[in-house]
Amino acid sequence: MKRDREPHNIGDLINNRYRILKRVGGGGQAYVYLAEDNEDNGKEAIVKVLRFQSFSKRHRKQELNLFSREAEIFGKFSHPLLPVLYDFITENGKHYIIEEYIEGKPLEAVIRSSTVPMESKEILFFLSQMLDLLQLLHSQDPPIIVRDIKPGNIVIDKQGNPHMVDFTIAREHKPGKSDTVRMGSPGYAPPEQYKGMTDPRSDIYSLGATAYQMITRFDPSNKPFALPGIRELNPQADRKLETIIKKAISMDPDDRYQTAEKMKVDVNEAHSAVRKKTKGSRIQFHTIRVLGIALIVFLTLLGIFALYNLWEKSLEKKKLPMKHAFSCSTNLVGISLALEKYAKVHQGKYPDSLKDLTPRYIKSIPTCSAADYDTYSASYKKGVVSTRVSGKEVYGEIYTIYCRGNFHRDAILGRNRPRFVKGKGLE
Repeated sequence: MKRDREPHNIGDLINNRYRILKRVGGGGQAYVYLAEDNEDNGKEAIVKVLRFQSFSKRHRKQELNLFSREAEIFGKFSHPLLPVLYDFITENGKHYIIEEYIEGKPLEAVIRSSTVPMESKEILFFLSQMLDLLQLLHSQDPPIIVRDIKPGNIVIDKQGNPHMVDFTIAREHKPGKSDTVRMGSPGYAPPEQYKGMTDPRSDIYSLGATAYQMITRFDPSNKPFALPGIRELNPQADRKLETIIKKAISMDPDDRYQTAEKMKVDVNEAHSAVRKKTKGSRIQFHTIRVLGIALIVFLTLLGIFALYNLWEKSLEKKKLPMKHAFSCSTNLVGISLALEKYAKVHQGKYPDSLKDLTPRYIKSIPTCSAADYDTYSASYKKGVVSTRVSGKEVYGEIYTIYCRGNFHRDAILGRNRPRFVKGKGLE
């Protein structure tokens, strides 16, 4: 007899109901496909097809018994970490398990996709849930031994919960009776499994080896029974978790946890300690964050206050030139009135100097508060202009006077400095 080849292609229909969508995996014992249920609105399901490994009829019978045993376990127990069994089918000489599709990622892929070991709290959460499942299986009469706990047989769903999806080589443990089939995965299978003498403590070892890989990223199959120290590979590993894993993977079954229940006690205690530590770190982080926010608020308010002061000073600075300019404009008008009085008395002629205006026409020449000298006298100029009156050229005098005050250029006047032009006035 020949070994089975790839049994299905995409689009194949099983039992006139389950249409193959794609192959998603498969080990030595089964091909694994994702399919849709045509009788349940296309609901996705996992289809496992038994893959015979032997040419012997006797061995093939054993393989079928183990495959049927997986369907029996899924059908017998209702547990959050186990997929629901939909159907067990034999069709055209092939044997199928149809089970719930757990949407997620194999733990093996989760470990490989990360460049750092998983956090201790994640591993302890994982162990606590897996030990809950082992308590259920090991408490049966007789106990059910999984015998193949490893990252490749566990799916982590979107909420971070583990699911045991492969029970192909699980068996009932009967004290004093050896295993009929000595299978297992190197690195995860304990020494006694190679001798055909597994018991519940064998699953403890496999679970411990899985946790070892999670905390170190080191594949146990690279060095079965000679694993490097946990802290050699991950110096940041939690010490309580390290102690738990080391005890779980002891070579001698008598040195391991004797039951899943006893291991779970230590796991929950370590998990509680890690959560408190994490909570303390979060509180410390929260305190630092609050203080940081308070500091930012304080500095922001301080900045606003400083900007307000600058704005207020700048406003005052703007008010000052306005004040100077208004005073200066008043001075120019006063001087101009005095110049007009002088011209009226002197037949339209203006003085050569503003000093000629005092004290008869103006008491004194005022000084601009924005200048440190007599800017009006320095700027005073007179000249002659001509105009035609009845065809004749008529000449007359004109003057300009302005202020060179230092702050007038900052005044909001629409001009740089106050300026008085004869015939135009203040501009």
